[in-house]
Amino acid sequence: MESDGATRREHLEAAARQGIRSARLDGPELPDQLAYLWGYWREIHAGRTQNGMAPARASNLDILAWEQLTGIRLRRWEYRAVMAIGGAWLRVQSKEQERQRRLAEAKTRARGLH
Repeated sequence: MESDGATRREHLEAAARQGIRSARLDGPELPDQLAYLWGYWREIHAGRTQNGMAPARASNLDILAWEQLTGIRLRRWEYRAVMAIGGAWLRVQSKEQERQRRLAEAKTRARGLH
């Protein structure tokens, strides 16, 4: 987190919008052999059930429904990989929500000072 409350990535994205693109935005390369798992996760994620309160990773039922709809049966290690991707996504979402909450609180406090 930078001194202004924005993340380093947000600063890099702002610079990219102004035409200054950093390779740091690209992240590591996804091995071709695992790219299909990323696609599976995106499909499962798009169809997951939501509780309306907070982001949630795909449930076992979401994955089972996806398997039935696509005819694809995940192997145990693939299931674990898809769940791990979902867990990582959830952690990022949680951090972003916390950052947004702190930013809103700071704005509220700043308004109260004026």
